Amino acid sequence: MIKLKIVIGGSKGVGKTSLIRRAVDDRFDSDTLSTIGVEFEVKTVTVTDTSISSGPVPVQFSIWDFAGENKFRQLFPAYCSGASAALILFDITDPNSFQDLENWYTLIKGAENDIITCLIASKVDLVDQRKISTKQALRYKKKKKIEYYVETSAKEGLGIQEAFDEIAKMLVKRSLQTCPHCGQKYSKNLVLCTNCGKAPTNNS
Repeated sequence: MIKLKIVIGGSKGVGKTSLIRRAVDDRFDSDTLSTIGVEFEVKTVTVTDTSISSGPVPVQFSIWDFAGENKFRQLFPAYCSGASAALILFDITDPNSFQDLENWYTLIKGAENDIITCLIASKVDLVDQRKISTKQALRYKKKKKIEYYVETSAKEGLGIQEAFDEIAKMLVKRSLQTCPHCGQKYSKNLVLCTNCGKAPTNNS
């Protein structure tokens, strides 16, 4: 099992905690209270894409949900340390939360430059109240070279599992290398291939 850390950022009220509860427990609470400080959850997904690995790869995410208030943001970079991916949320009904993305992106990249980022539009079930279009979000994704964008609804359970599945695929792909001897993939952290037992430079 590959164990990875994910941090979640975004303005207060964008639905970070609701997204996590849907992802972890498959439930939605309309009266969810705002996070105070930091909350922690664990979610496991399995990567089954044969183009990435010949066999299933279980991935355990430790998910750090960070409060959106300004007074807590000075602490956020410390929690980004060691994180493999970051989810940055905005509320499609709240233009201020979209404008605030730049602050969160800067905090995340300043703390962990090599981190994979995922832009998440929340509350897409509120179609009649939408203020930020998909086109605007995709334009921002392209501008900042964010790896992935998805539109979600914690209330209806839309897009959330997809987001974690895609992030897992990207991270597993990044963590594996192909053995030049047997063609199988194994962790970049290992010296010897787990399939044939040879090192990349071993010609025997």
